[in-house]
Amino acid sequence: MDKFTEAWLAYPRSLQPEKCKQAWRLAMERGADPQHIVEAAVAYAFSRQGEDETYTPYFATWLGAGSYDDPIKPKPSGKPNLRAVKGSSHRPFEPPPAHVYQQQKGF
Repeated sequence: MDKFTEAWLAYPRSLQPEKCKQAWRLAMERGADPQHIVEAAVAYAFSRQGEDETYTPYFATWLGAGSYDDPIKPKPSGKPNLRAVKGSSHRPFEPPPAHVYQQQKGF
């Protein structure tokens, strides 16, 4: 299987094969590495899992923009980035005094 076909199959929104082949040829003329594009397409497909396909660019658009060189941001794990707090410096939440709420009533 050639590298174009590998990337085509890996990419999450592959339509219009002739446009994609043209964009692929142009990327090769610009000096892009075919293996890098395949790896980027796989990583991009993984990063878009579970996302609305409407916001995923077509493969030809992605190739034409050189998006294979963009860093892939990891998906958030759903857990906040928290750090441990020492027990001695931790104070439980206390609501502000009632007068603070009365001052904000005008908003």
